Amino acid sequence: MLRSLVGSEMCIETEVGGAEISPKHANFIINTGSASATDITELMAKIISTVKKQYGVELQPEVRTLGDVK
Repeated sequence: MLRSLVGSEMCIETEVGGAEISPKHANFIINTGSASATDITELMAKIISTVKKQYGVELQPEVRTLGDVK
């Protein structure tokens, strides 16, 4: 179901900086080699916001962020 919510048919950025949504599993964010923690959290926020706006579903992150992310 997540792939259909976060699929390529959505109008969503699939990458921010060096972070991108995995083409194999939409629940994974891949560091292509240059992603910062900020890139990853910004991409997560965009995914959550877009899914909420388009489908009314509020995704909850399964990871915990430690430290300051700017």
